[in-house]
Amino acid sequence: MKAFIFILSFVFLCHSFALAFQYGDYAWGSSWDQVKTQLKDKNRTIVTSKTEHTIAYEDTLFGSWCEVSLFFTEKSEVLFMVKLFWKDTSSAEVIFDALVKNHGEPLQPDPDIDRFAWVDEESEDSIAFDCSGGVTELYYSAGDIYKGVKSDGKQKAGRF
Repeated sequence: MKAFIFILSFVFLCHSFALAFQYGDYAWGSSWDQVKTQLKDKNRTIVTSKTEHTIAYEDTLFGSWCEVSLFFTEKSEVLFMVKLFWKDTSSAEVIFDALVKNHGEPLQPDPDIDRFAWVDEESEDSIAFDCSGGVTELYYSAGDIYKGVKSDGKQKAGRF
């Protein structure tokens, strides 16, 4: 059963990488209400709203518990960043390998620290991966949240 969950999680996360530099089917620039509706449709239980501009829920990805946090801009209240947080580094190598497979070799500002980044030159969207402190963090961030956004609110696929 664990193998099935792992494979399903891997397929889901790899699918999300195919949507340019955004996580899952959340489109950059989506409103607070749109995202809450998506979460409700997926039967996700909101764990907490850490601030009035953040929604968080729990998930299992790569066979490990993680917290997914969705961040919204303060003034316009649109989605601009998603953070995935694992309490350990047990899935870090698999996640990193999937990122490299889908986005190529990353930038690594300091070769002695396990922090990596991928940046989409066209949209300026980015992915940051950090497993340097005994935990694993993965960030999807919009560069300019309106660049590449169609009138229907869905982002065009970017190129790395």
